[in-house]
Amino acid sequence: MNYKQQGRSTGTWVRQSLLGLAIALGLVGSRFLESSWALTQHQDEPSSLSQRLETAESNFTVQLVDSPLINWEQDFADLLQQTLTAADSIPVSTEKPTILWQVVRTSKLFPDAQVAKEVLQQAITVANSVPDEAKGNVLRQITYVASELSEPLITEEVLGDVFAATNSITKPDEKARTLLRLAEAYGQIPKPQMAKEILEQTLTLADSIPEEEKVLFLIKVAETYGKLSDSPKAQELLQQMLITVSTRPEKERIPVLSKIVKASGQIPDTQTAQALFQQIAAEASLISDADARAWVLSKIAKVYSQLSNDQATQEVLQQILAILNAVSDWDKRSRRRTSALEGITELSGQFSNPKAGQAALQHILTTVSSIPASRTRAEALLDIAQIYNQLADPQAAKEVLQQAITTASSIQDLNAQARFLKRVAEASGQLSVPQATKEILQQTLAAANSIPESRDQAIVLGSIAEVSGEFSDPQTAKEILQQIVTAANSIPESYDQAVILISIAKASGKLIDSQITQNILQQVLTTVSSIQEVSVKAWALTDIAKAHSEFGDLQLVQDILQQAVTAANDIPAPDTRARILIGIVEAYGQLADTQAVEKLLLQTVATIDSIQDSTEQTRILLLIAITPWQLSDTQVAKAILQRATATDNSIPEPGAEALVLTIVAGISDRFSGSQATEEILQEVLTKTELIPNFVTRAWVLRSIALSYGKIKDFEMAKAVLQQSLTLDMSMDSDAKALFLDSFARVSGKLAENQVVTALLQQVLTEANSIQDPGNKATVLRSVAEAVEMASALIQQTELPKFGPN
Repeated sequence: MNYKQQGRSTGTWVRQSLLGLAIALGLVGSRFLESSWALTQHQDEPSSLSQRLETAESNFTVQLVDSPLINWEQDFADLLQQTLTAADSIPVSTEKPTILWQVVRTSKLFPDAQVAKEVLQQAITVANSVPDEAKGNVLRQITYVASELSEPLITEEVLGDVFAATNSITKPDEKARTLLRLAEAYGQIPKPQMAKEILEQTLTLADSIPEEEKVLFLIKVAETYGKLSDSPKAQELLQQMLITVSTRPEKERIPVLSKIVKASGQIPDTQTAQALFQQIAAEASLISDADARAWVLSKIAKVYSQLSNDQATQEVLQQILAILNAVSDWDKRSRRRTSALEGITELSGQFSNPKAGQAALQHILTTVSSIPASRTRAEALLDIAQIYNQLADPQAAKEVLQQAITTASSIQDLNAQARFLKRVAEASGQLSVPQATKEILQQTLAAANSIPESRDQAIVLGSIAEVSGEFSDPQTAKEILQQIVTAANSIPESYDQAVILISIAKASGKLIDSQITQNILQQVLTTVSSIQEVSVKAWALTDIAKAHSEFGDLQLVQDILQQAVTAANDIPAPDTRARILIGIVEAYGQLADTQAVEKLLLQTVATIDSIQDSTEQTRILLLIAITPWQLSDTQVAKAILQRATATDNSIPEPGAEALVLTIVAGISDRFSGSQATEEILQEVLTKTELIPNFVTRAWVLRSIALSYGKIKDFEMAKAVLQQSLTLDMSMDSDAKALFLDSFARVSGKLAENQVVTALLQQVLTEANSIQDPGNKATVLRSVAEAVEMASALIQQTELPKFGPN
């Protein structure tokens, strides 16, 4: 039984500590915390703590060392090969193939094809010891990676090894799937003759594929023949599939016909492809479900469009419109009907002859205008307007948008109406004629004012404000923004009013006329000052200040922030007051006003003592920690640290002190100079020694190591991590696996190959002493993941997106 199973190991304490560490590192979602404002009242406040945690994750990612790393690929390849050797000793289990999969995925990051080849070849050897189904899956993943190596000869060599291993698969359906993937890869090299030979072998095994999968499998084979320019063979297979599918129930036929259309589009012989399309269209005409019939035809039209066959596209489009014109139940929303309508609207903008596209769009508009269902008609009109704009016809786009606004007033769901008007406002910003944009925004504003719910109004007005800020003519923007201020004054809910005012302030900051910007901002501030709810007022002022800190008048921003501080000090609830103060700290941090930041941080820390709920105290400390700020005075950090580890036990939650220690270590680089950082880290190390639970102490040491990595003291980082391995934690197999799993992941974030290699080799040594196969496999997979992380960081690239099975 491995540590993932419930009710085992060293108690909930270890898991709580790990959860805390994961949140601190940004490794898991932040449901543990909400936004600083939404926690008190408003769950949809836009500046969420979730976003802040994502930002905080970068604080725990070590930057590259200044000098190039030597032999990092070979070091990491050696680690992966050691991992595979350890994996080979595990009895066959469900975990073992996941190690192989991760090693293969990681090898994709090695620029040196020769290094990647060595790892992939060992993975093939180990794959021979797993059951056929898992073996086929791993071999297909290896094929995918091999086909993208930088040297074709090495790719061919690895594919040859995969081919040999595939022939030893005894399960015919698994062998067939793997051969098909190999044929695709050989086609990419390109080695078309080898690909065709493998496809012939694949076809001899096709009958072993389960019946429910066989048709789609053979369509994929046909598609591969098409890519290999073997039009006759592709046509032969697809015609067979059309005959086969014609006997199936209608529900099964529909998605298969779509796949056949796609495969036919890969045939290079246009005449052959078009003959197939006609056969597919004939088969589609037998479908009784009109929406499904239109959907299949839209797939055909799309391929005709890709082939630049305007006439055929137009003919299929007319067939689809005839089906849609006969629809009587528009109130019933149909995914396929909507997809068909959206598809042909999009295609009308892709005709090689723009006039033909405009003519097609006019036909679609005629059909759409007769749709009785308001929401469907409005959405279709918006799509048409956007295509008119794409075809450089802003006048037609404006007229259709006006129809969409009129139609939207009939949408019964007010929230849906508001969100649609928001999309109209955004679409108007794409029009090439400013006057047209202005007219649409004013009509959208008028429509928004008729919506009774203030929250829905805020959705639309905020979007109009955002688009107005992009006007090249500041006078036009001023006119619209002033109308939005007037509308905001009549909003009864203070929070909704604040959302609109913040949007206006942000938009005004983008205007090129500073006098107009000041005029609009003063109107906004006048309205904000009338908000009675002090927490909302303080929050609005803070966000307005943040927005305008980017645009210049720093004295004005500081004045606004001082108003925010005054309002915050009047908030009666200490937890809400603390959250607002943290937001203000962030705003001062944008101004690089370290004196104000230090003063407010200390004030916020002092506020914590007034909070009764210990969980809330911990959350406030976490908010302080993840808020971006930069200081020159290490005494502030020490104050946070001392409060976090107060001896009066006012934070009694298991792991809370360790969690805050972890975060303080993580933010230590915010203090000017590495000496200040080292001073804070030494303080944290001292505090860590007082943690009685060895397991918890180990988690905190992990964070301290990362922080040393951030200041590029890799030797100290390694020493601290190694210290965590020496603690006597009396762990059972489950807890040890959990511990080593986290250790490996943190090691990978250090991104210095010699340090990472030394640490992960220790993990491998420890892993080999784990008796439970599942736990051992988990740790080995973590080593491969850590190598992947370090490789990506060293190259400053994203983790690979993996290919098909």
